[in-house]
Amino acid sequence: MHETLYIAKCLQLIEGKVNRGSSVQWTFDDFKKLQKLIFEASSINLSTHTLERLYGKLKTHKNYRPQADTKNALAIFLGYEDWEHFRAQNLLDQEEISLSSAQSAAPKEAVSTWKRRWPVKIALAVCTGLAAVALSLLFYKKTVPKGIIFSATNPFGQRPHTVKFVHDLSHLDGDDFSIFFPPSDTLHLDKSDSISYKAYLYPGRYMAYLLQHKKPVAQTAIYIQTKGWTGKYYSIYEDEGKKWPLPDSLLMSDGRLYTNDRYIPDSLTSRSRYHIAYTNIRNFNVQGDNAAFEARFKSDPAHGSKVCYDMWFKLMGTDGILKMHFLESGCFGFLQMIFGDKVLTGNKYDLSPFSINMQRWNKARIDVVNKQIQISLNDTVIYKTSYSKSVGQIVGIEITSKTNGETDYVKLYNANRALVYEDDFGGKANE
Repeated sequence: MHETLYIAKCLQLIEGKVNRGSSVQWTFDDFKKLQKLIFEASSINLSTHTLERLYGKLKTHKNYRPQADTKNALAIFLGYEDWEHFRAQNLLDQEEISLSSAQSAAPKEAVSTWKRRWPVKIALAVCTGLAAVALSLLFYKKTVPKGIIFSATNPFGQRPHTVKFVHDLSHLDGDDFSIFFPPSDTLHLDKSDSISYKAYLYPGRYMAYLLQHKKPVAQTAIYIQTKGWTGKYYSIYEDEGKKWPLPDSLLMSDGRLYTNDRYIPDSLTSRSRYHIAYTNIRNFNVQGDNAAFEARFKSDPAHGSKVCYDMWFKLMGTDGILKMHFLESGCFGFLQMIFGDKVLTGNKYDLSPFSINMQRWNKARIDVVNKQIQISLNDTVIYKTSYSKSVGQIVGIEITSKTNGETDYVKLYNANRALVYEDDFGGKANE
C-alpha cells in the first residue's frame, strides 16, 4: 500500500514538473516527449507504454507494480539520486497513512475524493490498480460537508483514557456512518447516534475519522500524555506499526536529546535511511496562536546521514500543528513547513533561509502572535508568514531528525512570553 502512495506522489510531481496540464488529457505525443526527457535525465529508456500504463492510459493488472529501474528513472527525473532517495525525502506522515488505511478497510468498490485538513499529498489505492491511484492523487484542503458535527470533548488525557466523541449526523443525506480508529478499529453508527466512546491505553497522538459510505468526511486528533520524552526510530519506508521504541535510558546523552547510532540496527545505519523522533505530550497550558518556541540543535553527518540531513520541530495543537524544518545547505528543495492551514514546500517557495550549516550549533525560534509567524535563526529574523485556522492548545512537542540529530535545549513560552516549559536534557549548554 505505501509503495503505491509513493509512486502516485511521484507521478503527480512529474505532472507538475512537465507543466503540460492534467495527465488525463495527455496524448501519445506527450508521453513520447516525457519519455525523451526522462531518458535525458536518467539514461534509462522507459517505453511509452510503461508511462501510459502508470498514468492510466493503458489497462493493466490490478497487482501491477513498476520495476526498480522504472522507479529510479522517475526519481532521477525529479532530481533525486534514485528511488530510495525520493522516498527518503518524501516521507509519508502518519495522517496520510491513516487515511490510506481507512480507505483500504472499506469494501472493494470505486473510491471518490478524499479531502484533507491541510494541503498535503495523498494517493488513493482503488480496485482498478495503480492507474486510478495516479489519477486520483489530490493536493487540496479538506472541507467538512455542511451539517457535520464531529469532535472529541476530552481529546487530551493520561493513560488509560476514554475519549468522548460527539457527532450530529441528522442533517446529512444518506446513511452508513462509522468512526475509523487506525490502524483497524471501526465503530458503526446509526444516524441518530450522538455520542460514542473510545478507550486509549498507550501514550501518543491518534487520529479518529468519521466515515460516510466508507469515505472520510471529518477527523479529530487525540493526545494521550507521555511521561516526559519518548523516542522511536524507524525506517523511512515503514508505517507507524514498524516504528521501534527507544528505551528511556537511550534518549539523552551528555546533556543532549540524542541517541547514538550504535543503538540502531546495522541494517538501517549502513544505508543512513532512518529517522529518530522524540515526542513529549502534555498539557502545556499554551494557546498555539500566541506562543513562542526555541530550540538549540545540530546534526553532524559523522553521526549518521551523509546527504541532506535535516531536523524539524513540531508544536502539536488540538486543532493543528506548527512545524519548522531545517536542512543541510543546498537541500531546501526538500523542505516542508506547516503552520495551521498553510503548507510551504521547498519546491514551490524560496525556503533557502532554512538550508543551513547543520554541523554547528544553531538556535531557532518561532514566535506566533495572532497567527502571524516570525522565525529567527541565531537571533536573526529569517522568515515571516501567517495562517488562518487556529491550531488550538499546544499539547505536544515533537523533534525529528534524519538519523542522529542533537537537541541541546527546548523552551516554550505563552502569549505573554513567560517561560512555561524548559528542558536542557540534564546538562548545561553544549559548545
